[in-house]
Amino acid sequence: MGKAFGTSGDIIGRYERDEVKPSIEVAIKIADVLIRDFKAKQAYS
Repeated sequence: MGKAFGTSGDIIGRYERDEVKPSIEVAIKIADVLIRDFKAKQAYS
């Protein structure tokens, strides 16, 4: 998952545990990937 966001899996885990906050640039990348994933799943439903 980290590769899709341009970061490591360890960093994603730290975001999930609320240990650190992503930069706005990383937050936008995360949102874009999640939206694309959601839309792809909707297309197959």
